[in-house]
Amino acid sequence: MNRPVLSAARLLCLLGVMWTLGSGVAVADPTAAKLDGATRTIVDALSSLKGVTQAEAELTLGKPLERTFWMFHEKQEPQLVYQSLAGWKLGVYFYGGRVIKTSFQVLR
Repeated sequence: MNRPVLSAARLLCLLGVMWTLGSGVAVADPTAAKLDGATRTIVDALSSLKGVTQAEAELTLGKPLERTFWMFHEKQEPQLVYQSLAGWKLGVYFYGGRVIKTSFQVLR
């Protein structure tokens, strides 16, 4: 399956923008609209990973910090964990050999 997958550099750049805009922005601040836009961009970027294989995800995102497992339907399934020095953590969850969901946390 030849699906365009977001490049690792672009995803890391988008995550950096999200982290930068998200640190200390008040709700009434004029940059809140920028934060909303950045959030939509991050959601779109992470959604583009859904349905890709573990090999494709690692090709796109690079080597994970950790390869672990999560329980889904009483079965252990693979999970990749990425973390940056900038203060974010990304989880990529697999079922049946394909990404079914992602998680993103700002750690600051």
